[in-house]
Amino acid sequence: MNIILSSLLERRNKRDENQKR
Repeated sequence: MNIILSSLLERRNKRDENQKR
């Protein structure tokens, strides 16, 4: 149940870091 949220959050964080850079 929390795995999906964790996966989405990790993906969003990776995208955010890439865009910020």
